[in-house]
Amino acid sequence: MHMVAFYKRDKVEWIVNRPGVEESMLTAYFDANRHHEEARRILYRDFPEHFTWQSDGKFWQKRKNSIFQVGRVISAHLAKGEHYFLHVLLNNVASATSYKHLRTVDGVLLPSFCEATERRGLIKEDNTLNECLTEATLFQMPSSMRRLFATILVFCEPHDVMGLWKKHYDAMSEDYNRNHPSLDLVQQMVLIDIRNMLQSMGKDIRSFPLPDIDHSYDDASHIPREIFE
Repeated sequence: MHMVAFYKRDKVEWIVNRPGVEESMLTAYFDANRHHEEARRILYRDFPEHFTWQSDGKFWQKRKNSIFQVGRVISAHLAKGEHYFLHVLLNNVASATSYKHLRTVDGVLLPSFCEATERRGLIKEDNTLNECLTEATLFQMPSSMRRLFATILVFCEPHDVMGLWKKHYDAMSEDYNRNHPSLDLVQQMVLIDIRNMLQSMGKDIRSFPLPDIDHSYDDASHIPREIFE
């Protein structure tokens, strides 16, 4: 899926049948891997360092000058499902020539990006989850970081939960830190938020190795979960 620009007066049939409408930076990246051997060693996120995007013809052209250019794959939240797993594959697999190529592992075409990611051992590695959280800190609000952390606990089963907690606690608590001088209170507020998010997903925070919640800080302890949400 990619963005398509059109005028308000355009008919849907014109937009869908417009020549090249199905092309995007990603599909052009696949084409480049098919036609340029040197492109096959480069991850999609690093492609702008070596190729320039030609928007008029929708293709990647090899750079003539060695000017450093930063590239980045648009981030994806775990809740995005297949979009997220495609993001993980593009950040770790080079030389892809199609979506099917990304879903092929050891000669077997898998039915989803999720299964391809699992078969490659990418989603079970805590370093991938750490990268996901680190990238999210660039543009996500602390409340979104807490929800992402809770989502990772539920769906990715990280091995080192406390390690992820310690690395990303500052980003998850930034909003509370601005308004509350007590470090203990801030930690409790973050934990209570995460606990409530986990409850909405049918999980108990006590099943994860995280700091204990002091219920004397919990203003929502007597409010029904549905009302709190």
